[in-house]
Amino acid sequence: MKYKNIYCVTTLLIGSAFALSACDTQMAKNDLPEMSADRFEAHVRYLASDEMGGRDTGSTGYQMAADYVAKNFADMGLKPGGENGTYFQTVNFRSTSLDAANSSASLTLAGNMKDLVIGSDIVMNGSAEAAEIMGSGDLVFVGYGIDAPEYGINDFAGVDVTGKIIVRLYGTPDSLPSDVAAVVNGNKRAPGAAGVIELYNSKLQARRGDWDRFKRRFGNPRLGWVGANGTGRPSPDGPMPSANISPELSAQILESIGLSMDTVEDMAVADDFMAQDINGSASITLKSTYSGNLSSPNVIGILEGSDPALKNQYVVISAHLDHVGDQCPRRSNDTATEGDTICNGVMDNASGTATMLEAARAFTSREAPRRSILFVSVTAEEKGLLGADYFAHFPTVDVNALVANVNLDMPVLLYDFADVVAFGSEHSSIGPIAARATARAGINLAEDPMPEQNLFVRSDHYRFVQKGIPSVFLMTGPTEVGEDITKPANERNGYNSFTGFLNTNYHSPADDLMQPIVWSAGAKFALVNYLIINEIANADTEPRWNDGDYFGNLYAPGKPRAK
Repeated sequence: MKYKNIYCVTTLLIGSAFALSACDTQMAKNDLPEMSADRFEAHVRYLASDEMGGRDTGSTGYQMAADYVAKNFADMGLKPGGENGTYFQTVNFRSTSLDAANSSASLTLAGNMKDLVIGSDIVMNGSAEAAEIMGSGDLVFVGYGIDAPEYGINDFAGVDVTGKIIVRLYGTPDSLPSDVAAVVNGNKRAPGAAGVIELYNSKLQARRGDWDRFKRRFGNPRLGWVGANGTGRPSPDGPMPSANISPELSAQILESIGLSMDTVEDMAVADDFMAQDINGSASITLKSTYSGNLSSPNVIGILEGSDPALKNQYVVISAHLDHVGDQCPRRSNDTATEGDTICNGVMDNASGTATMLEAARAFTSREAPRRSILFVSVTAEEKGLLGADYFAHFPTVDVNALVANVNLDMPVLLYDFADVVAFGSEHSSIGPIAARATARAGINLAEDPMPEQNLFVRSDHYRFVQKGIPSVFLMTGPTEVGEDITKPANERNGYNSFTGFLNTNYHSPADDLMQPIVWSAGAKFALVNYLIINEIANADTEPRWNDGDYFGNLYAPGKPRAK
């Protein structure tokens, strides 16, 4: 073997089944489970092998991986947590496309009506919720369209949007924290409105490119899950048409209320909008077609808790099993994988699944914690967090019994990390738990070194957050063991290793087993997560959202708060 079988950090053992006596003494003193780099590597090597074909949702390779996880759950003694006494929860999917030929839209300003050309003047996506959605009404401008009282913002003040088409800008004020901004921008709710038109502005251009490029990104087929009733995921405000319009029409709408895009964007810096009615109206008919049905399972195992009162509560451990398949383009700067089209997904997310399996093995080898633990290996994360979303809508246990989520996604194990970033921990009482766990493991908690990536909303834990469940998601941090932590995060080797992976190997054939993987780091990552899960599962009270927290207020109104 080219890697060390044993990894010790002060009073911490992480390593293979063959431990040094000094480390055995340390382990007994600290009552820590033994985590095996060998087992971790074996899981990753199987799941990321070419035979899995990139584990695309619904593929034969994905089913092979799901069978592997189910067998490991069974071998460990986890109870089946899926359907009909099995470890599997089948998720049905279909592809949704915009039926542009039968969709239509019109815009009226100051009495002048214009029929809009779909795909040129206006762009829309198909709806998984309903095959036909119609909306018409007077126009009302609401700035960014944000209602976030926690941050002193209410762009709807002074207007009634009921039955109207709201007109808003893409983006958020720069003053909002990055995770809140990412959620607010994708969750600009308008209860009672008839539809939404989003103006093309500089923030949208910076995010999606110029209008011609932007148009090409929309109207394409999108995968979505289908419930037992044959309908797709319901939106919070019910079926409502939503569209983006061209720069020219955006300017015309603003000019009709005496504004220019430059003026509006200057106002946006200070969030100095004044919501106002527009002398105009719009009508949108959005039609969709459905095709490409397929199914793919989540894999679920249950470790029953030991406390008669608390075992009916569940801590959910999630990790996505899927990746992006075997037709994967190489990056332009990738010179090592010529002729290879398989995205093996070693870091994304064979490593997260191996973390789950190693943590599960540790729990099943010891006395069960007080609460039950639900290990959920989900499908279709790469399609939009769909498997986790389906489980969150249709859990195989009582949804009210789900008290916390710990998510495992893409630890980058190309360096011996000295810290981790605990996304979401600042929003709930899980924060102090994460701090205690990392301290016990001899590593540090780091600030998010890449807030522009909005990672808090980009993995499966966010689907649990949307159901009001406090969640945490660890990623390997910016610092390598032995590095000077006084250096700026972006100058540390750990940061460069992580961003180097994102820039070169992420979602490419280069995320394979030829990378210089530090397997002992995988065992260490498993232990840190185990410690967090173990404290949550044994605590007297379940995790709670912090008092006044944006996500707690948005998704869990009325629930008890951590003070």
